[in-house]
Amino acid sequence: MIGAGEDWVGGYEPRCGCCPLLDSPASRLVEYGPEHPSTSADHLSTTYRVELDVQTGVVVRIEALDGAAGLALSNQIHGVDTYLAPPGPSSS
Repeated sequence: MIGAGEDWVGGYEPRCGCCPLLDSPASRLVEYGPEHPSTSADHLSTTYRVELDVQTGVVVRIEALDGAAGLALSNQIHGVDTYLAPPGPSSS
C-alpha cells in the first residue's frame, strides 16, 4: 500500500474505514482487509490538503490532490467562545 518515496510512520491512522475523514486505500484497509477489491481502487486519493481552524482544531477544508478529483469538504465556523442559544421548542 505504500508507494515509492512514501513514509507512513506517524501518518493517517483511521479508527475504522466505514466513514473515514480521508477516504483512501489506507482507511479501507483497516475496515475491509488487504484482499478486498476496494483497498486497491485506482480512483481513491492518497494525498489530501487538510486545513484546520487554529483556535478550535476543527477541520474546515479537505481537498483531494490525486485520485478522486473534486472530492472536498468544507465547514464554516460561525463562532468561537460565543454563547449559542439552544433551539426553541418544536412547533410540531
